[in-house]
Amino acid sequence: MVKDVSDPSNQARVGRYIVCGIAASGLLLLMVAEAGGGRNWPFNLFLLFSGAALWLYLGVIFRSQQNLWSRVESSERSQREVENVLVRSLDRLRAGDLVNCADNARQLPGKVAVTFGNAANALDVLAQQIQRSSIEVAAAANSVNEIA
Repeated sequence: MVKDVSDPSNQARVGRYIVCGIAASGLLLLMVAEAGGGRNWPFNLFLLFSGAALWLYLGVIFRSQQNLWSRVESSERSQREVENVLVRSLDRLRAGDLVNCADNARQLPGKVAVTFGNAANALDVLAQQIQRSSIEVAAAANSVNEIA
């Protein structure tokens, strides 16, 4: 099962914390170095690069990863729904209820619905042939009983 977007172990969220932590610690260290008499251009350059990196990560990478998480979650949800429909259809088939089996099969996606419907129709034809032959056998048995 897919982890929730708000889950703390979400990889995109962990990456966001890492990028923010590196930017903050780098700026803090450069501020300390500047306060000790160092030049200020490394601080300004790092501030520019860390701001660009944060914007890139949060604006592009983090958002696309969150969208991917939600797409995977919706895909898994739809697959579970299809699986439930398929299980219900197979249960109806196992019970011998070909009419409800075919009705449930119509809810399946595309080719699966067509294939399952064709299989149910073939089983229906087979059941009708068995029933007709059973009627013929019963009629023959009645004829034999009448003769005897």
